[in-house]
Amino acid sequence: MSTRAFPFAKLWLGLFSVYLGDQILLFAVPLIIWNMTGSIAQAGVAYFIEWLPRVLFLPYGGVLIDRFGVRRVLLKTDAAKVVSCLVAFFLVKEEAGYLALLLGIFNAVLSIGNAQTVVAADAILAQTYSGDEFSRRQASISKADQCSMVLGPAFAAGLSLVIGIKQLLLAAAVFYFFNYINIRFILRHVQEETRPESSRSVLGDLQVGISVLAEHKFLLLLTCVAALNNMLIGMLEAAGAAIITGRLNKPDSFFSLMNVIAGLNGVFALSLVPLLLKRMTVRTLGTLSFCLLCLSGVIANVADGFWFFLVGFGLMIGSSLLLGVYFRTVRATLIPREHMGKAVGLITCLNQASLPLTGLLLTAYGDSVGPQPLGLIITGVLVLVGGAVLSRDATKKVEIAPEGA
Repeated sequence: MSTRAFPFAKLWLGLFSVYLGDQILLFAVPLIIWNMTGSIAQAGVAYFIEWLPRVLFLPYGGVLIDRFGVRRVLLKTDAAKVVSCLVAFFLVKEEAGYLALLLGIFNAVLSIGNAQTVVAADAILAQTYSGDEFSRRQASISKADQCSMVLGPAFAAGLSLVIGIKQLLLAAAVFYFFNYINIRFILRHVQEETRPESSRSVLGDLQVGISVLAEHKFLLLLTCVAALNNMLIGMLEAAGAAIITGRLNKPDSFFSLMNVIAGLNGVFALSLVPLLLKRMTVRTLGTLSFCLLCLSGVIANVADGFWFFLVGFGLMIGSSLLLGVYFRTVRATLIPREHMGKAVGLITCLNQASLPLTGLLLTAYGDSVGPQPLGLIITGVLVLVGGAVLSRDATKKVEIAPEGA
């Protein structure tokens, strides 16, 4: 399809509706679990079940696109999301037993679908655009995601006052259904080349990624730091509803405010990157953002008031994104270009493997120890491991290319 004929604005609107649906559920599901069970451990169960399938599925996302085509995969993904939302609403309305387990399975379906949507969007853009035009279109899609992170929680909180928390599951289904109809029309004339893929090709890519990490042990160490970073954020995300509406005794709308501030801090931090890189090296940016991340971990996990907690969590999101700039730059410098996708895919799996572990920690110790003490322990481990890794970088003088390499 020619770039002139491709309806990019409609694609953008459809993806924005998906991202908005995702944000509605990120607000609604933790509150539903907490309000109906009153257990942090149950929130941990749901978080574990949500993330484990996504981590296991990550290496196969691109294979499905190659084998069946973007349109077919996207349609089935959105259809599965719509059906899942309807089933989840019925289960919540009927107050079914094992609610955390069932909503965890629901979140797992959505989580896999979300990952598939991201891969499919990149595939559509790659098939339609090239060069600088591809970069501009991809940046525009990223802005849709960032906008949803800011607008979604506020919209969900306002809508919940009108229709109720449980009915937000139906609202999300409407947004997913909109994209289903949208994709069916805008991609109906696209002729896609598909090619069969075997599981052996995925395993082969995995072996290449392992060999790259074995050759560059510093990358493996950075992956450990990134995994701890994910654990720290995941702990507060999974238990955020319980912390804010339970321990800090605030209404549901304050949980929405937490997500809005996190989104705003993320957008603000990323907008600072060009300015910061004019004034400091990437290595210095990495060290600074790591120190801020550790500080934010202490603030958020010792906070006994909402605004103190909000400052810590907002700083955590912003510093984490800045640290990600350092991580990506090191990867771009050390990983051979021909193996970039394979190695980054493995690194992403290892990074996110810590999230199911976070769910297990909450399940085992969330009610007895509490999420904030657990977060403080993770922060301590992060200080020790991350400090040693970044010190090794300063000592060994790993040659880091400029950002964008």
